Amino acid sequence: MKLEVAPGQLAALRGHALFAGAEPAKRLSSTYFDTADNALHHAGVSLRVRHVNGGRVQTIKAETKAARAGLFERCEWEAPIEGETPDLSLPGGDLVRKLTGDGQAPELEPRFTVVIERAARVMEEGGTRLEVTLDEGHVEAPGLRTPLIEVELELQEGREEDLLKVARRLLDDVPLRLAVRAKSEAGYELIGDGQGFAKAAPLELDRKMSAAEAFTAIGANCLLHLLRNERLVREQRAPEAVHQARVALRRLRAAMSLFKAQFTDLESIRLKDEMRRVASALGDARDLDVFESELHADGAEPEEMEALNAAFLRRREAAYDAAVAALADASFVRLTFDILAWLHAGAWRDTPAAQRPVLELAADELKRRRKKLRKRGPQLHKLTPEARHRVRIQAKKLRYGAEFFGSLAAGGKGRKRARDFIAALKPVQDALGQMNDVSAQGKLVRGLCEGAAPGAAFAAGAIAARRAREGRNLLKAGENAARDFAVRKLFL
Repeated sequence: MKLEVAPGQLAALRGHALFAGAEPAKRLSSTYFDTADNALHHAGVSLRVRHVNGGRVQTIKAETKAARAGLFERCEWEAPIEGETPDLSLPGGDLVRKLTGDGQAPELEPRFTVVIERAARVMEEGGTRLEVTLDEGHVEAPGLRTPLIEVELELQEGREEDLLKVARRLLDDVPLRLAVRAKSEAGYELIGDGQGFAKAAPLELDRKMSAAEAFTAIGANCLLHLLRNERLVREQRAPEAVHQARVALRRLRAAMSLFKAQFTDLESIRLKDEMRRVASALGDARDLDVFESELHADGAEPEEMEALNAAFLRRREAAYDAAVAALADASFVRLTFDILAWLHAGAWRDTPAAQRPVLELAADELKRRRKKLRKRGPQLHKLTPEARHRVRIQAKKLRYGAEFFGSLAAGGKGRKRARDFIAALKPVQDALGQMNDVSAQGKLVRGLCEGAAPGAAFAAGAIAARRAREGRNLLKAGENAARDFAVRKLFL
């Protein structure tokens, strides 16, 4: 487990009892190499040469399926090296040549350097052996520098529950945050090649998994999705990161619904409520981002649009202030840690439902939810707005379920059926989602007009009329998409 530390908390961390008796700090200087266009980075690979104890070590790291699924594991090749520059005859070098030089030696250059002082100690907790490490230092490139402070807890032998117990004590004493950003990622961000917002990583489940094992992998994938975006919301107020953070929370709540038979404990209920609260705090900002494209209503005079736009900007600024505050709050930090602890050591793992084969559960859930959507989707015009909203939620959960369970399909043909199933669901969900946006934007424009200049109401009226016309077309599109989906066969 890796934790980020704000520079202002460094003194408290150094003096914490957890680091009493740590070995003298070692200085580590690691230079990362890549091509001029950062081809290794874009392929999910890092290459560094580290100075340690008077010698040099070359390390190549590559993402694995487990890392992309959210389990934070990587393939790694490490070997002593004589010079200051990479030696691609060492283990892992073939991968670098394949990615960057079409089998030939690529032109690699130093891109940035990470310099840290590392203090570490080995400790025991309840019979479990842990290594606790404090890294403090910086990342530097020509003319650029940023601090880097991290704590790592590594399980060497024993139970995950004991590692989580130690981490919880540390979090109680010092403000920390769960971290998923590698040191190399911090370096690429410094030189202007950060990866930006993140969509959900591909997920690979095994057909032999139990429901508990599968849900842990799904939950870790969703948590990684959330953590890769929440920092961008706090630090950059990035609109797409707001959207992806909300999607991550929705995916995890949808997964809990798919596996609901095993979640009868109070902690599961509490976490779901907390996730709903955070998603709601992000909702206003996301709704206003979606609405921004509507700020050009036909027939509105320039001064009317100016009045509405001014009201919109004030409202969005306040919405982003609220979103950033929600993710910066200590309660959110605690929530992310509690989710991680619950995934790996929650009471739900011991329920009979958690031991059920995931293949059996997935087939039953997809069949049941597909049946509901096939029945109600083609009849949207007969439903009330509230009922259509429930169908939208059903479609969303079915799509997330298909994405979660798609890797369980057998063989190439099964995987293709899974992809086709998901592709057929997308236009259904899109049409229903846009209908929901029309409804939400009706309330939003009324709110924007409150306290705004008089002309704003005229511009808002033009937008509302146009969106109402679009809503009728969306209803027909949603029904047509639902009929197309109805003939799709299940892939499990």
